[in-house]
Amino acid sequence: MCFMSPYQEGSIRKHSCLSQNTADAFTLPCEFRRNMDVLLAQELNNLAFEEREGINEEIHGVRSLAVIESAQLVQDALLSFENLIRSRIQQEQALPGSDLLISLYLQAQQLGYALIHQPSFRVGFLRAEFFRIPNAVERFLQHLKLLHDVLGEQAFRERPLTLSNMSVRESKLLREGSFQVVLGRRDRFGRRIAGVFDQYGGPNYTLEAKFRVARYILMAAAEDEETQKKGLVFFFLPDGLFLDGLP
Repeated sequence: MCFMSPYQEGSIRKHSCLSQNTADAFTLPCEFRRNMDVLLAQELNNLAFEEREGINEEIHGVRSLAVIESAQLVQDALLSFENLIRSRIQQEQALPGSDLLISLYLQAQQLGYALIHQPSFRVGFLRAEFFRIPNAVERFLQHLKLLHDVLGEQAFRERPLTLSNMSVRESKLLREGSFQVVLGRRDRFGRRIAGVFDQYGGPNYTLEAKFRVARYILMAAAEDEETQKKGLVFFFLPDGLFLDGLP
């Protein structure tokens, strides 16, 4: 079980590479699974004691680390976010190839990926990083890289995935319900609950289809402001474990 924001998938990517074997699509590489506890311990040990305690208390629903917001705070943060993006663009234009993440941003912009300019989209990354501007921009750009790594340029060309433009296979995977957010239910801390069951379609679906459906579900959950601030509870069953016999 883990507790995360739907805007956090870019940070996961820094420690792993998605399996390119579509017969085992959307599963974590074995090496990553073996080292997951080590990576988590390293990340926690790099934090100050107060930060570790804050994360632990937030996970267990003792208190929220979310920043107390005002309209002015959000407006100023979005302006700083945009200014940092522009600054990195200027550096990339002065020295082409020096910032590959910004190069991807410019590519998405050129291909008409309008979502990257929407304040309602950007603010989710600010909340995921407690309004620390450089961290939020880095997470935002890593998110674009993840999209490009999995879907290529097509990720920036197509309209956002909806029920009306899903492929037949994607729609079937969604209806199977092996990846879902539990509607109408939250934990005691007010977080929505999401989970993956039954190997999320197993070898019957491509990596691209699984990724697109998972992103559709998580981005729909992230439209909720409370979820952006508090994250969500995410649980999954490792291979070979089932719900039979559990209360």
